[in-house]
Amino acid sequence: MPILKIKYIPGKGNRKRRVFVCQCDQCDKIFDRYGKPKAFVFCTNKCRYEAQRKGGILDIRNRRLFREKHGVDYPMQIEAFAEKQDEIRRQTMQERYDTTVPNKIWAVKKRQQEKRRQTMLKRYGTIHPTQVSEFIEKQRATMEENGGYPLQNEKTRIKSFISRFGMSPEEYTKTLPERETYQRVVRSITEQQALATLLHFDKRGAGGYDLDHKFSIAEGFKQSILPAIIGNIANLEFIDSSANRSKGSKCSITLPNLFKSFDKHTQGQL
Repeated sequence: MPILKIKYIPGKGNRKRRVFVCQCDQCDKIFDRYGKPKAFVFCTNKCRYEAQRKGGILDIRNRRLFREKHGVDYPMQIEAFAEKQDEIRRQTMQERYDTTVPNKIWAVKKRQQEKRRQTMLKRYGTIHPTQVSEFIEKQRATMEENGGYPLQNEKTRIKSFISRFGMSPEEYTKTLPERETYQRVVRSITEQQALATLLHFDKRGAGGYDLDHKFSIAEGFKQSILPAIIGNIANLEFIDSSANRSKGSKCSITLPNLFKSFDKHTQGQL
């Protein structure tokens, strides 16, 4: 236990608080610790993470202890343990998603996610809970009630952003290339669409399908097309991943057809 010395500092009332002067097992930095140290002490979470990585002091210790007890370095090297873990995993998948096929589970999760996003969009006009004042106030109250810290306010958020980038969020946005700003707006609009209604939505990602803009974002920027049109669901489809990579920034529809599809979809919502 790397305790260099024990000192006492003034505490509440006439009491004195005990402080342990320790040396970090990872970086050898000397620091104060108020709680009694265990076998290993670390000055930061970063040092603890480095010690837990493969080849770190905690990893070596854990492997040695497990080898002495079971004859192998890791639990998954024990056939009976690995089979038990697989069985628990299959049962959990069956109970939660009514299937043990990973691709089908992914599709279920995506449908649940899309349903939540559409509900948020319908009720609050945004898909992000952190943009809803009702959620923020409830979270802040819960954190304060549990003895935690309240969420940072706008002033603190801006101050943190400035310390990181050297400018305010508004100033940072102005420094971005016009093309990147256009892409951000289009993708934001795209994610607010009812993607679950599109064909092959359940095969997105692991299922081998990607979301594609028929009239590409790059071409929309070149021809100064409104982001609301490029990101609209009328311009979206799910296509095979390999086909999407081959397509690149090309367009699968013409500009007149884009306007025609957008008008038809807009009129259908009225």
